[in-house]
Amino acid sequence: MVHLPFLPLSLPLLLAALTLAPAALGAPLQTQSAAAPSTAADQGLYELALKRDRDARKRAIGANRGEISLASLLAFGLSPVLSAGVSLDVTWRRGWASMGVESRFLTSQTTNDVAAIRTLLGRVQVSGCGYGGLLSLCGLIGLGRLEVLEDPRIKLIEEREPWSASLGIRPVVEWPLGEDVTLRGFMELHVVMGQPSVWVNNEHFWSAPPVAGLIGISMMVSFYDRRTNGAASARGVAHARAH
Repeated sequence: MVHLPFLPLSLPLLLAALTLAPAALGAPLQTQSAAAPSTAADQGLYELALKRDRDARKRAIGANRGEISLASLLAFGLSPVLSAGVSLDVTWRRGWASMGVESRFLTSQTTNDVAAIRTLLGRVQVSGCGYGGLLSLCGLIGLGRLEVLEDPRIKLIEEREPWSASLGIRPVVEWPLGEDVTLRGFMELHVVMGQPSVWVNNEHFWSAPPVAGLIGISMMVSFYDRRTNGAASARGVAHARAH
């Protein structure tokens, strides 16, 4: 047997080393952990500033933004029967006011004793709106043309005086679905100037009434002015750091 005289001395040293090693190794980790709250605090302040900025943008006080919305529509008084269609709207908004341009297409179909009567109505509309929270009210000026899509079996279905103009109002309610996406419900009431009409075999079939109405639901996406909102974010970060 080989005798190792240093073994009785080495065992206590080994045990001491194993006991002290975790403390020695943990010292740098404790130092790093002590520095971590400062970085986390800065990150928390930055996130708080961004949240404040997003909330401010949602209130849209002094913020510039573009809006694009696609709507599904039901209308009466613009065609011989209830008509359905779609609308594409482009709007520029600043603070509590906006201006927009809208394009619309509505179709309807009905029958008489002779044939099916189908119509297509195209309209362009300009809107000016004022906002208060999730509600808004818009004034509308529109111009449109009614076209009759003839039945191939009969050639004497026609529209007369197809052009019309209108003045209207539109109340709107909004349901935000995300930071930049909003669901809107609205209704419109129009005073129609001009009287488009539909004739079948030279007999009067329908004329537009002086008042028309519409209901719709739309999905709107916002595009913010990054110059304005970037400056607001920088101010928000500085404010958060100061407080």
